[in-house]
Amino acid sequence: MKLGQYTTNWISLNNCLQKSKYLSFKNRLIRVNTKTLEDRDVENYPIPTNPKYSKVGTLGNHLSCSAITAMKSNIANSILLYKSFESASSELKKGRIDALWVPGAYPQVGSFIMDSNLKVVGAHLITIPDLVLAGRLDIKPVGVQKVFFHSAVEKLLLELKLIWGEKITVQSNPEASQLVLKYPYSSIAITNSSCAEYYGLIIYAVLRKSINMPFMLFESANVYGKM
Repeated sequence: MKLGQYTTNWISLNNCLQKSKYLSFKNRLIRVNTKTLEDRDVENYPIPTNPKYSKVGTLGNHLSCSAITAMKSNIANSILLYKSFESASSELKKGRIDALWVPGAYPQVGSFIMDSNLKVVGAHLITIPDLVLAGRLDIKPVGVQKVFFHSAVEKLLLELKLIWGEKITVQSNPEASQLVLKYPYSSIAITNSSCAEYYGLIIYAVLRKSINMPFMLFESANVYGKM
């Protein structure tokens, strides 16, 4: 998978994220913590053709389902990544981005729909990466101390068939995967297959395979000039 021919500034550095966490595709590199992705590690995303927006905000790093689908959607020149959908929503209300990208599975999506400062302008049905149960142990454990997951997939806890001491909600699938690396012998994560592969996790089960997810697109209800 090559990115050398792409010069579009796909993923932009945003102040809400830690410095040096992301570099733009313009430089042909993306940095996640201290690990750098090179051309061969980056999925082959299309160059946007007449995108509707300049900047669209969503959750995660480049491995979150929201980021992956936003990049595939041809919706914007730049996808800005935030620690939460709420942070991205705040930036939208301030006129710093043009739109917000949120999956229908996010439990708090209704708060954006009912927000008088936002308006729904469309929805896109896009296939997301497999949702998987993954960890660092070679064999699926019978029980663990911690299970990490994003709130959008909490219902999948009922299908794990293992014993856990504590269930811990995190901000994104990448964060869930990173925390398993921090607690390799006592934790497990529900994450997506892209995260599991990148962070070197063992996939114990595919909980949902290539499901179609509706992603809602929000704009500010206020009028701002073109960014």
